[in-house]
Amino acid sequence: MIALSYILAAVCAYLLGGVNFGIIITKIIAHKDIRTLGSGNAGSTNVLRVLGVKPALITLFVDFAKALVAVGLSILWVKLLFPAGYPEGLMTTVKCTAALACILGHMYPIYFGFKGGKGVITLAGSLALIHPIMLAIALGVFILTVALTRYVSLGSILSCVIYFITITVLVLIKDAVGVYSWVEIALTAVCTGWVVFKHRGNIKRLLSGTENKISFKKKPILSASETDGAPAEPAEENKDKEEE
Repeated sequence: MIALSYILAAVCAYLLGGVNFGIIITKIIAHKDIRTLGSGNAGSTNVLRVLGVKPALITLFVDFAKALVAVGLSILWVKLLFPAGYPEGLMTTVKCTAALACILGHMYPIYFGFKGGKGVITLAGSLALIHPIMLAIALGVFILTVALTRYVSLGSILSCVIYFITITVLVLIKDAVGVYSWVEIALTAVCTGWVVFKHRGNIKRLLSGTENKISFKKKPILSASETDGAPAEPAEENKDKEEE
């Protein structure tokens, strides 16, 4: 039953994560593939760049919500499979498994040729049901970093690193170190590490001083006329230029 709870959580979360709303919303509004426009990334920052604030906010919200649903379903599986009670620590590690699967589904969606976004918002949505206090800390780091630097990628990377450090310390202090504790730390490391890895191009540009800064004042790439099929700016040569 323990193995089945992990399998159900992972499969359902991956399939939910693969529903990439950046791609879907851009298709609906502009009849184009977001992965061929702007930075080429299927995330909310590129939607902001291509379509503007409202579509970007919608993308952000639904990508966050799908992670909530994915982790919520993992909770349901555990409760259904263990009606008389489940082993201590199992629930958290199953939720972490769902989070990882949802993030990978968002990054490598089976419905869209395994080419999706970078998983930041999906990770945030997952954390809301796993460690909400840690999410608040990571969100604070993100907001402060972006406010000071206007680098979304830097805010995302730092918030992921801070989250991993704080949750590792918390788990080791709070719990007697056992199997589930190490599983949680390992899953958290993979989740955050993979998101940071997807930003490797951003890291190179941050170090070289060529990273793009976020702006809400710039006009979107697609105007009203272009959403009806007129040519628009193609994806830049470096597909990792933008962050989710």
